[in-house]
Amino acid sequence: MAFCGVFDFISRFTDENQIALQPGVKTKIISNGEWIGPPFSTDQHDWINASAINHLDRKDPPILLLHCKDDATVPWIQTEIMHKAMKQTGADSSVVYYETGGHGFRDLGETPMAEMVRFFEKQLR
Repeated sequence: MAFCGVFDFISRFTDENQIALQPGVKTKIISNGEWIGPPFSTDQHDWINASAINHLDRKDPPILLLHCKDDATVPWIQTEIMHKAMKQTGADSSVVYYETGGHGFRDLGETPMAEMVRFFEKQLR
């Protein structure tokens, strides 16, 4: 299960579509760099290694990805590229997008929880 996740730090900070969806991107590069380590660079090993998209395997367990399209903290495109990469790898991935809800699924009530329950019921039977 992943909620509004960052799966590819390189594309998050270089792809024009993603940059347009997240205000304050320069501040985010700095704050993410505080826990990744070295300054951001598209070929910097630690930034590449911190990206889950670079560690996929067809044997990975099934995952449900949830993201709101109005998330200004992490672009929903992160979930889209992770879902596509998992499918290309042969891993089982399901995705649900919500038009609104921001980074914390605001005002969606029990809807995300119901999705999670359905996912677990399906996977654990």
